[in-house]
Amino acid sequence: AVVSTQSTGIFGDTDVIIKSDGHRYLGAPIGSLEYQRDYVCNDVQRWVEDVQAIANIANTEPQAAYSAFCMGLSKRWLFLMRTTPNISELFAPLESAITNIF
Repeated sequence: AVVSTQSTGIFGDTDVIIKSDGHRYLGAPIGSLEYQRDYVCNDVQRWVEDVQAIANIANTEPQAAYSAFCMGLSKRWLFLMRTTPNISELFAPLESAITNIF
């Protein structure tokens, strides 16, 4: 908190934004464990919605849906899994959506 107060005092009249919890860097969250978990949970929720949308498309265009899933959607979470440690349990809703919906 002291560093944040000092930083705010130094950069107060500039456009520099001081954050102490975390930030996204090259597509991966860095910072506090709480920030990383919130970031991953938000992404997982969005991906669950994407899986549902692709599953609806699969009713009429199964090959296109499968291709979109394999070549596009899955790459997003694979990157996050590789760059953020200790988050495997946060992917349970996504695994459930893939198993039960897609």
